Amino acid sequence: RSPGIAAIVPGDLDASEAWLRITDQADPMPPRKAHDPLSDAEIETIRRWIESGASYRPHWAYVEPAQDAGTATDDTAVVDRLLENRQATLGLAGSETTDPITLLRRLSFDLAGLPPSPAEVQAFLELPPDERTPRTVDRLLASPHFGERLAVRWLDLVRYADTVGYHGDQEHRVWPYRDWVIRAFNEDLPFDRFTRWQLAGDLVVEADPGLSADARQDALVASGYNRLVQTSHEGGLQLKEYRAIYMADRVRNTSEVWMAATVGCAQCHDHKYDPYTHVDYHAFGAFFADIDDEAHLRNPYDGYNTSPTRREPEMQVTTPAARERLENIAQRRAVAERELRIAEARADEASPDWERTLQAKIAKGGDRTRTWVDDVLDTGGTASGDWTFHADPGIPAHRGTRYRLQRSDGLVQHYTVDTDRRIRAEPSSVLEVWIRMDSTDPPEAVMLQAHANGSWEHRARWGDDSISYGRTTEDSPSYRRMGELPPTDTWHRLEVPLAEIGLPADAEIDGIAFTQFGGAVRWDAATIRHPGPAPPAVVEALQRSPGTRTAEDDRVIAAHRRSSDPAITEATTSLAEIDLERDRAASMLPTTLYTRRLETPRVVRVLPRGDWLDETGPTVLPAVPAFLGDVPRRDPDNPRADRLDLADWLVTPVADGGVGEMTARVFV
Repeated sequence: RSPGIAAIVPGDLDASEAWLRITDQADPMPPRKAHDPLSDAEIETIRRWIESGASYRPHWAYVEPAQDAGTATDDTAVVDRLLENRQATLGLAGSETTDPITLLRRLSFDLAGLPPSPAEVQAFLELPPDERTPRTVDRLLASPHFGERLAVRWLDLVRYADTVGYHGDQEHRVWPYRDWVIRAFNEDLPFDRFTRWQLAGDLVVEADPGLSADARQDALVASGYNRLVQTSHEGGLQLKEYRAIYMADRVRNTSEVWMAATVGCAQCHDHKYDPYTHVDYHAFGAFFADIDDEAHLRNPYDGYNTSPTRREPEMQVTTPAARERLENIAQRRAVAERELRIAEARADEASPDWERTLQAKIAKGGDRTRTWVDDVLDTGGTASGDWTFHADPGIPAHRGTRYRLQRSDGLVQHYTVDTDRRIRAEPSSVLEVWIRMDSTDPPEAVMLQAHANGSWEHRARWGDDSISYGRTTEDSPSYRRMGELPPTDTWHRLEVPLAEIGLPADAEIDGIAFTQFGGAVRWDAATIRHPGPAPPAVVEALQRSPGTRTAEDDRVIAAHRRSSDPAITEATTSLAEIDLERDRAASMLPTTLYTRRLETPRVVRVLPRGDWLDETGPTVLPAVPAFLGDVPRRDPDNPRADRLDLADWLVTPVADGGVGEMTARVFV
């Protein structure tokens, strides 16, 4: 590589550095210590070859194949004839025609990876002999097992695994990529798309906004190929070291799988046998410098990851069944939204009458009570405990006709949560329930508990500290001590202001729990009481005449009108339930690794001798091995080629600047 020096100059021995070194008596090549000298005959062959012009042909792998003269392109027996001719040249005879059952077994294993069933054997034998092979091949190609058979080979090539491969070998979620590969073979996905989506599915999505939702998802799932490298999640790893390791993995795999090329051998030096240079290796690796493969290092380290954790970037994948369910939920939500709009419109029309009625209630005074449970359990949601309602003439209910009787030798809790009945707290709102304790079997303690914003940490306790739920040394909203138990053998109201158990105004309560330790307790008429006929802000706004009210007054009045309208409440609750169902369905969707492009690709330097600590080498931009030409860029004004340009180059014919013919032969 020195200026003015060439290894071989055709016809000129004295100008050929290789010849001078081979014949150097003081320091011949190969060196004497190698104990592998060239023979005199070999040296003479080299001399005659140089003097005769040093002609040579490129390696056959990089020569575009030409059609054999005299072979018609539509001749279906071309392969048979070529084999027969070659066998004749070598003096070989073909094997005898195999028996039908062995032929079927070979076809089945080749195309489906499974043996034929007895029924398939019988059906094969019943076919006319000339129809057996073509009809069986068609059947096996249409089988889902065909895609599985080919996918096994492809997944082996691309080093597919469900774990990270290093240290704790933690799980990572990438099985949707596996299923996509199977589906790609079964659906005869064109090979150019198969290539583009794996190497650059994220860039395909960016470049083509017209892709359908299914195609966009498939392209991103396929881009999980780039994430199949072994990844370390060790807390003390050296980032630059693993950047070099990940790049080496991608260079080796991509070049081997699509090019049948050992570009990875040039990681530390120029290739010894093939025309790949040390610079070629790093320039090829630079194609992958825009992959965000370090986000997982920002995840909290959790030791051996006994439970799966996220390996960002990840994406949710919508399966056909999940898509159908989500579409059904969306349709139901549209109906619920329409019903809510109708209810709101009716409430607006009735606003004058509603306001006159409310003004009369305010003048009369009194509190508003929202019933939680009384006589029947009709809150919806999840319930736990004994919800049997009793009617006993000897002990009438405090309100209505029935109550619940809960007996226990120890701790027992009965609750409803995630209910349809959701009540928004107001200033000075009070949670209350009526209880009657049996004097012959009184409890040690009773407790009221509210659920809001996903938390049960809102408790009020009467009696001793027998109830362990939320128990703290000092009083707190999660365990508020309310004093002694009430008298036995009579109905008594337990009540606690919601603010005292950590529920401020606007907190939305969607669950109530009733707890006791031992004894027999009758529970009745659980309610939430709001002081006054309307919230203070509403009362204040209504004191002003309609013409003098502010926009805030109108908003407060309208909000209260809607919150107190049963039809609106029902429609709003229905919407909330549907949204919760949608969120739960979405949370159950599988996730998979995919490729996310960095806005600014990492800088790639040539690492002398492959040493990641040595940063003295020059920087390189993405490029394919120099002897294979240049990569045509989609954007000629952009000096940096990307992974999609690389994928295009791999599947583009030679005539158009690619190496598609080579890639096709490699795949076959």
